[in-house]
Amino acid sequence: MDFSIMKSKFIALLFLVLFVKTHAQVAENVQIQCQILDSITKEPLPYAQVLVVEQQKGTITNTDGYFKIYSIPSNTLLRISFIGYKTHYISASKASRTSTIYLKPKTELLNAVTIVGDASFLYSLIVKSKKTQSNKVASARSYLELETEINHQPIELLEGYYTGDYLGYDIKDLHLKNGRVFIKQLDSSYYLSTETTKAIYSHNQFKKTPYFPKSPFELTENKLRKAYSLKLVKRYLDEDKKLVYVIYFKPRKNASEYFEGTVWMDSASTHLKKIELEINNAFLYPLKPIHSKDSIQRMDLKIRKNFIQIHGESYVKSLDFEYQLEYKRSQSEAFTVSSKAVVFAYNFDSLFVLPKFNFPDILYQDYHHIFSVPYNAFFWENVSDFDYKYQTDFRASFTNDETLLSNKFTDTLQRKLINFQHIPWSLQRVDIHSVRQTRDDALNDINTYKADMYHFEIQHYLDYNRFNGVLNYVSAVILDPVESFYTLPISASSNAFVNIYFDCMEIEHRMMRKKLDVCKNENELERVYAEELERIKAVSQTILTDLKHGLNKDAMLFYNHYVLENLGIDNVDFFDVYEN
Repeated sequence: MDFSIMKSKFIALLFLVLFVKTHAQVAENVQIQCQILDSITKEPLPYAQVLVVEQQKGTITNTDGYFKIYSIPSNTLLRISFIGYKTHYISASKASRTSTIYLKPKTELLNAVTIVGDASFLYSLIVKSKKTQSNKVASARSYLELETEINHQPIELLEGYYTGDYLGYDIKDLHLKNGRVFIKQLDSSYYLSTETTKAIYSHNQFKKTPYFPKSPFELTENKLRKAYSLKLVKRYLDEDKKLVYVIYFKPRKNASEYFEGTVWMDSASTHLKKIELEINNAFLYPLKPIHSKDSIQRMDLKIRKNFIQIHGESYVKSLDFEYQLEYKRSQSEAFTVSSKAVVFAYNFDSLFVLPKFNFPDILYQDYHHIFSVPYNAFFWENVSDFDYKYQTDFRASFTNDETLLSNKFTDTLQRKLINFQHIPWSLQRVDIHSVRQTRDDALNDINTYKADMYHFEIQHYLDYNRFNGVLNYVSAVILDPVESFYTLPISASSNAFVNIYFDCMEIEHRMMRKKLDVCKNENELERVYAEELERIKAVSQTILTDLKHGLNKDAMLFYNHYVLENLGIDNVDFFDVYEN
């Protein structure tokens, strides 16, 4: 046979195969918007997990069972899962052409175990589950969202990405990557859910706390038998062919002091897979009135946790927290507040690089933390490994409404809402009253150095992200009024002093940025940032020593001129320090 003919046919065949293969890989992008429902009850399934299998990214359904994915190849596969239901696979192409996806409940096993005449064994299983509590911490990329309504009117949206620390069945801590808040004024007032994250991670699965009603999992077996009636409502095999018990628990009395609910449990290992806790008109709850004369007249709570096993240890996968309360102000009628929050740990394998910033542990922590640092538009436009972006009317109207109070549109909250906010440098002048004026008795000692009677904590914020090969960073100089204090007499010169010093730190920050701008990768950013911090620390000390808290006129005039040349600000003239 002629070899040249064989070769030409082989090339033609290879070309055809490559052409077909390449052609098959080209797929149009589709948009998916679906509601996930129980196939029997037709009820929506909130916080069901939706994973784009090939990309290993996903989302969860909202409280009404909806999810939305904006643009994925039509030939990708979606994996939809929910505890107690069969995992459902569907192509993106098919999902884009439907509005509803039904999940089938796991089939109950009628003859899998011998049916016991009473529920005694269930009490032992609940108590044994305590031994499955892990003492190890696992961390994950996490997402939090909170929506609040008053009398059915949307008034608050808070969302953020965090590195979450998970200690077994509980959330140990949430470390902010970046967040955003949108608050709508209602009747000339603002309503803030100020401590949502604290309320969420103060719930402990197995320990009694003064903030939550009692649950079966914190009780001894004797107390559990006295306080609760238990019922085995279902048995089924999960994805790993393990027998799961679904146990309903209800308090025998004192319904305002005890949660009722349902737990999904591995019957052999007693590891928890899911738990639902619910109570109406609770006696204990993790929220307090804003003002002393206000009161909470009724509180209904619902907490749901889903768990995941990692290396044989159970950890929180998601937690949603809902409440509805009647709030009464001293001089007005009571109104209804409804709030829904969800925390979802979506990636235990790759963590965020957290910002270079020391967040304070302080009252109104969520708002303090989010408003303490710059809004990172690059991050919010590009983060896509978890998309919880179903645009309900609520979210769409809030995230684009520039009339709302939001860190997306302004750096600071109104001072009347939160005191001692962190202050990013700007052309607006700082009032020295922004920092603490508290005098410690030790500072009044005649032998105390004047330099020990004031302190300005200046932080140099840095956050960087890489998306689609593009490295972007955000930096800022921020005055921390919580760690700062000024206990000397306040005058025009002292106000000029603090602003001159703050301005000098901004000038140093701009020098740092010039070096950060030429960094080619994350390692260079880290190195340059660390080197610049050391340089700025030395410069800072020199400036403070020279200025002598505003009493050294020559130094004040020198640095004032330095600021005027670099930033165009004349603090001596602004505060009228030296009269002509």
